Amino acid sequence: MIGTDPEYFTTKNRTLSLGTSFTDSDISTARKVVVLGSSAAEGIFGTTDAVGRPVLLDGIQFTSWGCCRPQATSPTATTPRSHR
Repeated sequence: MIGTDPEYFTTKNRTLSLGTSFTDSDISTARKVVVLGSSAAEGIFGTTDAVGRPVLLDGIQFTSWGCCRPQATSPTATTPRSHR
């Protein structure tokens, strides 16, 4: 879990697959909203749309505002190089 601001998605080059990001208004009013990562959304809700659904985090209820697209991974980043 990361507490952040709306610029996080631009800074980290993350895009949403569903819903919307939170806003400065959400931050200033301490609205209990969350944007879930794709793995978290699938783990909690399966194939059901997570947007607008309640999510319990550390005993506090939040509302899911959106879901991030899965991050692309580079095969070369995780594949060891062969030595000759």
